[in-house]
Amino acid sequence: MHSNPNPPTEKEHHELVEALVDVGAAWARYGLGVGRAALETSARTLSVTASALDALARTFEQRREEPSDARSVVEAPAAK
Repeated sequence: MHSNPNPPTEKEHHELVEALVDVGAAWARYGLGVGRAALETSARTLSVTASALDALARTFEQRREEPSDARSVVEAPAAK
């Protein structure tokens, strides 16, 4: 094993630990930001989907409320 003639001082150890903590904190901030953005995108997507489902439900409700003779004309198969 090779011995270092100038072993690191306690100050250098402390600086190394601080640097590693800073790098870890930077990655944590980045990951939290990416997570926030993903959740916001999902929320917007769910909102758009909910609006589309609401519009579809309203369409079904309007068709249900149409007079029955109008529905039979729309739903009757074409005569050949």
